[in-house]
Amino acid sequence: MMMVARSVKATFLVLLAASLLLFKLSSVERHGSASQRYDRVQPLYSTFNGLEHQLQRAVEDGHIFHRNQGYPVNKISLAAHPPTLSPIITESKEKQPCTHPKRIVFLKTHKTASSTTASILQRFGFSRNWTFAVGKGHVIARSNLIRPSDIYEYPGMGGKTFDILTNHARYNRETLEMFLPGATYVTILRKPEDQLESAFSYFGMYRGMQLKSSKNPLKSFMEDPYYYYKEKHYFNKERSRNGQLYDLGFDHRDDENETRINMKIDQLDKEFDLVMITEYFDESLILLKKQLCLDYDDIVYISKGVRRENMRFEKNEDIVKKMKRWNHGDYLLYQHFNETFWKKIKDYGPSFEDDKNRFRRLNEKVLSECVDRNSKIKFYLKNNTEKCETLRRSDADFTKLIKKSMAARFGKHV
Repeated sequence: MMMVARSVKATFLVLLAASLLLFKLSSVERHGSASQRYDRVQPLYSTFNGLEHQLQRAVEDGHIFHRNQGYPVNKISLAAHPPTLSPIITESKEKQPCTHPKRIVFLKTHKTASSTTASILQRFGFSRNWTFAVGKGHVIARSNLIRPSDIYEYPGMGGKTFDILTNHARYNRETLEMFLPGATYVTILRKPEDQLESAFSYFGMYRGMQLKSSKNPLKSFMEDPYYYYKEKHYFNKERSRNGQLYDLGFDHRDDENETRINMKIDQLDKEFDLVMITEYFDESLILLKKQLCLDYDDIVYISKGVRRENMRFEKNEDIVKKMKRWNHGDYLLYQHFNETFWKKIKDYGPSFEDDKNRFRRLNEKVLSECVDRNSKIKFYLKNNTEKCETLRRSDADFTKLIKKSMAARFGKHV
């Protein structure tokens, strides 16, 4: 009994110390650049990590219990909130009758608004001090299916698994389960003709095809796609046919094997918890909010990676028909998950439209506060408040901040 009493007393002191440290964090000065504010709280992170380990030992000893269910908590993580990420819309906070998933994998697809989605989830995870699975660059695995060697290991992690992955990585469930076991899986798909046109333009595929001088390079490509695909060398060639299936782990050797395509779609249907649809992005975010137990301020956004009008190619009805034949696998993929998407909305319940409209009003409020609508530059900030800077931060910039945080907390990667 004496030993238990001492252990409980020690746990109480650790919790008290954690509370005092949180108070100190909240009083950190807010002036200066985001980087300066971030650096000022870094010494406090290491203290938090030490307290976290002591609390974990208390949990393992059975002295801390879940307040609702009466059993020992499996994991405790003290989320030291970086001063760059204060709440976006505090009045929109609501009590959630759910819990966040323990781990999240967002499988990015190219040119589908996945960067905007990734930055939303990075903001969520970073503000809660979650551990991120990252790689050498912004892209973890571009051409190969993601492998264990593609993910950085940090010495201070001690072999622990990660909480979240948001960077580009070709889908390989076996590897992902090693680093993020039992995660909730989310991805996003776009209408295939729009996704291919966007990738074709954004990655400059037409340059490698030697179609730069063509009046409409996309039209020229679609007149004989097999020729350009087999004979020409151009950047991201593997994403010029069924690129979304490819990002989700499909092998190009089976591009014309409809049986294999349908088998892959069935597999993805079983393995992904939510497949968002670009054309219905706000609707997708309402489903994401429910799936991950988020608040409205977690999902407000400023769009990322939007192209200029002069970087778009015309698609008439004839070109679209040819794109459908060429991208047949992606069309089957999109058709399937577009159907499941609307089923999820139906299952959401009668409050869906009200929830969506409420979110749109809140997001419009943020855009009006942050974005200069009269600027020739899309989504140009009219003020540089902390809130607006955070919302405008790209997933690439978030990745740099995340890597800096991970290195400070767990040592440089090995």
